[in-house]
Amino acid sequence: MASELRVNTLKDASGNNSVATSVVFAGSAKSWVHFDMSDFSNKDSHNIASITDSGTGLGEPTFTSAMGNALYSGVATGGNMSSSENGIQIQRAQMTTAKYRIEFTAGGSANDTTTMHGQICGDLA
Repeated sequence: MASELRVNTLKDASGNNSVATSVVFAGSAKSWVHFDMSDFSNKDSHNIASITDSGTGLGEPTFTSAMGNALYSGVATGGNMSSSENGIQIQRAQMTTAKYRIEFTAGGSANDTTTMHGQICGDLA
């Protein structure tokens, strides 16, 4: 038998630090990932089913639960300690409700880095 819990506010165990459920729903990251581009291993994540190697310096995390639309917000970070000219971006044209693409460059060239992170905020489907 399924049940439903309806609340307006969440509080910690001591009754302090309250937050409206609307903040939790709308303001929390809906997906995050920490992966290695050298072998596309998923080190840790939330709402990520898989990560596809789309070419040198390109990785595509696929959501376990789809986004409501492709107008979500994304942030990517990562690094390659051998270069001070790293470039990281989420390719807007590659954002869909099912996945997104992260691009990493070092010294102006596409490069697979061992440390890549992505975070997505928006509405789930």
